[in-house]
Amino acid sequence: DQRSWPGLCWACVKGRRAWYAAGVRRRWTPTPQALGPAGDTPMSLAFGRGCQHLCRMNSVLSIVGPTASGKTEVSIAIAQRFAAPVISADSVQMFRGLDIGSGKVRPDEMGGVPHYMLDAVDPDTVFSAADFASEADALIGKLHETHPLVLTVGGSGFYLQALLEGLDAMPEIPESVRIAVRADFERQGLAPLLTELEAVDAATFATIDRQNPVRVCRALEVYRACGKPISEFRKGSAGEGKPWRQAMIGIQVDRAVLNARIDARVDDMMKRGWLDEVAGLMARYPADCPGLGALGYRELVGHVQGKTTLAEAVALIKLHTHQFAKRQMTWFKRYPEIKWFGLGEKERMLAFAEEWMRDPI
Repeated sequence: DQRSWPGLCWACVKGRRAWYAAGVRRRWTPTPQALGPAGDTPMSLAFGRGCQHLCRMNSVLSIVGPTASGKTEVSIAIAQRFAAPVISADSVQMFRGLDIGSGKVRPDEMGGVPHYMLDAVDPDTVFSAADFASEADALIGKLHETHPLVLTVGGSGFYLQALLEGLDAMPEIPESVRIAVRADFERQGLAPLLTELEAVDAATFATIDRQNPVRVCRALEVYRACGKPISEFRKGSAGEGKPWRQAMIGIQVDRAVLNARIDARVDDMMKRGWLDEVAGLMARYPADCPGLGALGYRELVGHVQGKTTLAEAVALIKLHTHQFAKRQMTWFKRYPEIKWFGLGEKERMLAFAEEWMRDPI
């Protein structure tokens, strides 16, 4: 108990117990002075750092990479190794009912690992990156009471940035500006808005989902309202002083190989009933709701509405997903701290995670 280790607070004691439950003790080689009553080892001393406050060692490990790169498989393997929970950082998997087309991990695939931020909101709910960051931040704090390591996994770079770095406060948008931008979209379509966005905010244009009118309109609303690009509000200065240490594992895949994996994945999703899933959602929610505006879903919505044939819709999904994967890599390449691995290097990723978790500094 705490009296056995006078240098440890109660948070540290609970953290030590969580590590024992994960089986980490078997990998330690403690020095004689690190051994305590009955041979137990306080983690701070076993790591050889002499740290007396285990709570400083709470950790967040993020698994990032483009869609169809195998992030889920890697995250589950690491989570099982450390008895760690997983938080989804995917802007589509948070919607209830968007299961097949989002690549949402199924219960039988979780391997006993607790997953959070899946099915968090209904498809007709506006749930921003700031909303995600607020909820995920509180969740991480709660999970760290019993789990020294928490994983995040997903390819939504902006959501991950919002969580790990924070976001500066967004300006209030006058209703007149919102109405004007929406009217421009309905009258002219998306192409002129994208041209305007590229001219006023090249940084956002390079990474934004250019087939998503909600996000394009939002970026232009901010600029028109205050004359300042939305990218200037995404500097992350609000995220300083997070009470955990963090690292990122990235999975990179050759472009041709990744595109082939994407195409095969889309074909498999269609065989598993993706079109029926979309039709069922359209029977319950407006076709222009946030969830049905997500990549893949909006193309199938267009087919259900008679705008395209099914073959055309599937071809568009594949093309747009190829483009999206390229933008994902553009986003993640901005972070030099990401440790990159190739497709199929799961064992090397596990080794990296183990080494990182052995070093609390």
